[in-house]
Amino acid sequence: MNRRIAAALVGTVIGALVVAGFGTFVVARVATRSQELERLEATTAKTNDLFIAVDAALLRRGRDSGDADAAATTQLRRRLLSALSVSGIGHGVIGPAGNYAGDLPAGVSRTELDLGRLSGGGSVSGVHGTTLWAASGTAIERPGGRTVTAVTILTSRREPFFGTTLRWFLGSAVAAIVVAVLVSIRLARRLSAPVHRAVAVTTRIARGELDARLEPPVDDHGELATLSHSINAMGDALLRARNQERQFLLSVSHDLRTPLTSIRGYAEAIADGAAADPAAAAEIVIGEADRLERLVGDLLDLARLEVGHFELHPSRIDVLRLVSTVVEGLLPRAQRAGLTLHDRSRGASSVEAHIDADRLAQIVGNLLTNAMAFARTHAWVLVERDHDRVVVQVGDDGPGIPAEQLPRIFERLYQADNQPSRRGSGTGLGLAIVAELTTRMGGTCSVRSVEGAGTTFMVRLPFEAPST
Repeated sequence: MNRRIAAALVGTVIGALVVAGFGTFVVARVATRSQELERLEATTAKTNDLFIAVDAALLRRGRDSGDADAAATTQLRRRLLSALSVSGIGHGVIGPAGNYAGDLPAGVSRTELDLGRLSGGGSVSGVHGTTLWAASGTAIERPGGRTVTAVTILTSRREPFFGTTLRWFLGSAVAAIVVAVLVSIRLARRLSAPVHRAVAVTTRIARGELDARLEPPVDDHGELATLSHSINAMGDALLRARNQERQFLLSVSHDLRTPLTSIRGYAEAIADGAAADPAAAAEIVIGEADRLERLVGDLLDLARLEVGHFELHPSRIDVLRLVSTVVEGLLPRAQRAGLTLHDRSRGASSVEAHIDADRLAQIVGNLLTNAMAFARTHAWVLVERDHDRVVVQVGDDGPGIPAEQLPRIFERLYQADNQPSRRGSGTGLGLAIVAELTTRMGGTCSVRSVEGAGTTFMVRLPFEAPST
């Protein structure tokens, strides 16, 4: 990972250097060439005027040609070469016939001169290899009434492509790449170190070490700090889930073992003829078998809800009548426990809704069973309308639930610390099933409780429940 990050950073630096450096180099060369050609053209015009002035001076002295003229011109060229930033000077004339007569500096050929433009007093310029050149023409009167054009040609050597500028650029680029490599290696190590630590911790968690935690970065990088907190939160959640699972297994094992022990004991007593009242013993066996059946049914419901193999079959029902039926079915159990079960909606007008009757009956039955497990003297149920919702409330006069446990009371596998005295009345899974069923039916469930003053559960369902 370090190598990949470092390579990516260095590659980015190199790419930026290549694009920016060579682009700037090419643009600079083009701009410099244009400026140098403009300078040469301006200089040729001034130099041409000097040559004309020399010719005029020579004429006034009566020296139109010959050795004296050649010597004066050569001396002037030397002075100009030493005074101007040029590499060569050429001077000649274009006669009336349009022919050029004179010398050319190195790097300029006669075919490159635009004699027509020069005869008109214009300037021309060009590039020949690594030589920049410019020429200017000026019309002058010669003895005998002849008119000719004096031409001056100047050249300048431009820097070759692999010249000083490119060498300096390449040197700077190499230095920048070296610095980028060193910085990239250090930065890659700094960035990848927290990731390596995170991988190590998650590997330990995957092996079952759920207490492994990741130290947050000291400098608190945003994404890395978020990653550390997320991994630690995942570890906390997994550890809590494992503890809840262990607690759940212990609770389910106890709930399974207790009725099985009773069934086995009374069945052996009946088989051996040792039961004083075989009919009463058989009733106990049937009751414990019912308890086992409820426990297994709750476990299967949770499993179906977990994997999503769950369907709703809503139909038009009277919620009040359904709740009354559930209450009547639980009255014998309440009487055996010495409790009073109140239906506070009895006698009210009907409340019709499009709801899955079996699932609503399961919700109400689980809530009432839970209420009877905690109630001291009585439990109750109430059905009301609330705008577009049907509200079912179930309460008891039991010891209540501690405030710190209320937010988790509907969690799967969670059981409150204050266990009910009538443990056999429920399986301990009912509230989790209530929450799951209510959510699937498009509703919400809540609880309010005051320690020592009982608990009330509230389920709010839409009148038109979803079909799936």
